[in-house]
Amino acid sequence: MDRKLKFSYDFQCCDVREGDFLYQLFFSINMDRLHDHIVANPGSYPLIDIDVEDYYSGSFLSEEIGDDVKLDQIDMSIPIILGEISPDLFEYGLHPKRTCHLQQGYNIFDRHHQLVKAHRLGMKTIQAFIVHMEQFLPFITDPEGYEKYIAYWNEKITQYDESLSHYRPLTRWESVTDTMPTDNDSLPQC
Repeated sequence: MDRKLKFSYDFQCCDVREGDFLYQLFFSINMDRLHDHIVANPGSYPLIDIDVEDYYSGSFLSEEIGDDVKLDQIDMSIPIILGEISPDLFEYGLHPKRTCHLQQGYNIFDRHHQLVKAHRLGMKTIQAFIVHMEQFLPFITDPEGYEKYIAYWNEKITQYDESLSHYRPLTRWESVTDTMPTDNDSLPQC
């Protein structure tokens, strides 16, 4: 499956309502709208258990979130959201462990404080929704970020293909076929 992205001049950025939370890197995702879509379509987003220490130790959380955060007010029953920022390294045979999504290219999009609370409580795992690139793309909020993300994603695909030109990539789609859209009509709309 070719996962290179094609720039579309018809792309409609997701609108931002007053008070919406945005995940921001070199592009922005409207997390409130994405979360609403996940709640309305839970079967479209795999729900997995992730290792708290894999993410906590591999992140900036220990330095960013101090003791003043009211962790007792954080609802641990709501899964965090992991987004496929770069192409899944397991799919390309570049990472041997399927369950370590952080090292495979998935970032925490939302509910960072929940991970801190889980770490401080000594929890081993917490639940997370997996959001593939194709699923969060409609929730990008700015044209410049959309263009930069496409360039970033395609550069990663090219690097992986060049690195492994003599290997057949493993395919993640075999295990999540039922949760992935098969055509553009079934992709989420912001």
